[in-house]
Amino acid sequence: MIYKGLSVNLEGKFFFGIVRNTDELLVDKYRIKNFPTIAILRPSRNFKPEFYKGDLKYNPIFEWLNIYSETFVPGGGTKDTSATKSWLSDLVPELH
Repeated sequence: MIYKGLSVNLEGKFFFGIVRNTDELLVDKYRIKNFPTIAILRPSRNFKPEFYKGDLKYNPIFEWLNIYSETFVPGGGTKDTSATKSWLSDLVPELH
């Protein structure tokens, strides 16, 4: 359900796909060691994949993916008061 929610809320920003441990070609190419693994892959030849290392919960994954989106996607939950940097928890007002 987490991945379905992410794909709906980030529609048009990313292509989502699943690689299983039986897909040896992709597992070897991107050096995936553990499952589940979340990674950002870009179409550039020189781009190394970025791997998500946080909790497998919707809000942290959404925030991490939102960093890599071309534009900010509103949503993702409530203001986090435990953030170490203010810009991590500041709510962005909608433009009208």
